[in-house]
Amino acid sequence: MNRPQQDIDRPEQGFESGEGSPPLSEWLVAAIGLALLLASMGYLLFDGNDGSQPPAPVVRMLEIQPQPGRFLVRVQAVNESRTTAAAVRVEGTLKRGNEVVERGELEFDYLPGRSTREGGMFFATDPRGLQLELAARSYRAP
Repeated sequence: MNRPQQDIDRPEQGFESGEGSPPLSEWLVAAIGLALLLASMGYLLFDGNDGSQPPAPVVRMLEIQPQPGRFLVRVQAVNESRTTAAAVRVEGTLKRGNEVVERGELEFDYLPGRSTREGGMFFATDPRGLQLELAARSYRAP
């Protein structure tokens, strides 16, 4: 099966022989890919953890749930910084005026930057009729 010489030298239909530029659709897909890559890199650089700001945990009470023989105070810790904190210790103090009635505490193992975690403290005294102070007392770098 010998093919004539002119058929061998001639490119087949639908095949470009390297002449001309890529189709517009290829340029469009490449431009979209480049834009997505640059946007992703920009976001990571902007929102990256530069470590210059310390963690900023803020603690809020969510609710008080009576339980048999005790009271559960559900709390939420919000890290308002971009820096991660580990072993965040939260203290809850029940007060009647200046008198400390009871203390409770809990620890969040890991509180990433710009994140929220929830937990709870148990008290023997009903906190609903007292002043409840919540504070983040300590953390360590992960």
